[in-house]
Amino acid sequence: MRRRRLFSLVLGLVFALMCTASAAVSGFAASSQFASGTGTKNNPWHIRTAAQLNNVRKHLDGNFVLDKDIDLKNYKNFQPIGTFQPAAKDEEQANPKAAFTGTFDGNNHTIKNLTIKKGGDVKGVGLFGASAGNAKIRDLNVRDANVTGGFGTGAIVGYASENSVLDGLKLVGKNTVSASTMVGGITGAANNKLVRNCTAVADVYLTGDNSIFSQCAGVLMGGDEGANMENCHALGGTVTSTGKVVNGNGINGLGGLAGCVMSTEHMLRCTAKNITIRSGEKAMLIGGLAGFSGNGDVKGKPTLIKDCIVDNVKIIVPESAERIGGIVGGGFYVAQYKQYYQEPIALRVENCYATCSVTGGKIVGSVAGYIGSGSSVTRSMGAVTHNGRLLTNTVGGTTKTIPIEQIG
Repeated sequence: MRRRRLFSLVLGLVFALMCTASAAVSGFAASSQFASGTGTKNNPWHIRTAAQLNNVRKHLDGNFVLDKDIDLKNYKNFQPIGTFQPAAKDEEQANPKAAFTGTFDGNNHTIKNLTIKKGGDVKGVGLFGASAGNAKIRDLNVRDANVTGGFGTGAIVGYASENSVLDGLKLVGKNTVSASTMVGGITGAANNKLVRNCTAVADVYLTGDNSIFSQCAGVLMGGDEGANMENCHALGGTVTSTGKVVNGNGINGLGGLAGCVMSTEHMLRCTAKNITIRSGEKAMLIGGLAGFSGNGDVKGKPTLIKDCIVDNVKIIVPESAERIGGIVGGGFYVAQYKQYYQEPIALRVENCYATCSVTGGKIVGSVAGYIGSGSSVTRSMGAVTHNGRLLTNTVGGTTKTIPIEQIG
């Protein structure tokens, strides 16, 4: 019996030593993938090379700091850090097990020459494919990016969800971002907590064939459903939809800054400047700042768009395009979704100003294209021309002046 106990004790001691050694080797292996650090909040991993940046994908819940500018020219098709897989409880949220959930501090350094080529059926495409949980990506510059993907494509974050925060991100230089739906310079799709202090210059292409499933493109953000936006600025570039009309449907949601900002509290102190927007036939909800906005919760307050400026934005669309505004195209309403939204969802525009030219289209206002009950425009105006003539109306139409049955 004593021999057995001693044997068990020795085995236990050996097993404990093996586990300790294994943990040490694992920790050493992780540490060797970065310049220094242990990946904790107090001692984050430090990144100084492209190879070390590429290792971030192996530790999606880690904490990182960028120490130097990184050139990704040798990566002809960089694989996104974190992927979008739908969460079990909510398919519109990214599964934290596959998405980036840590912190990434760019330390105001630059990652340049990012190239990502994915098919139109791939969700969540960007430097970070998807963020979830309490992820924080901040103070990072990206220069000269060329990114192609599917639903939720952006140069920096493809699909931002849950409580993740994007703060102080800048997209500079010559950038091209293309996707079939939900595409933006910095982030493609966002139903996260907050996007703030971000700046973008980009040429953005919405390539999906026109239908209710191809929507939302902006120089900074594609589709925002739930994220508050603060101090965000699109400072140059283009937004272009290229798809064909399908079953009589056109795309919806083109904006200088964001394709849409809906089901959220506010969009504050944001800017769209020196941008050209172009659409195909029967496009809907196009705005100098945002394509559409509003809060679909009847018990919630209207989404507030406040202290925003549009400067030198050109909107060039066919005559069949509708609901176009210097600030916002209108509250979200598409006939195919009328079982969920019987009229445009509610928004408030306050203290905003736009200088914009609109060529083509109908139902055009210097501030908002088309709004419904519960929406308002106050202390806002625009120097907006439509087909060369200065507009005198701040709102192109309302559900009282143009019946909802006449809206596409």
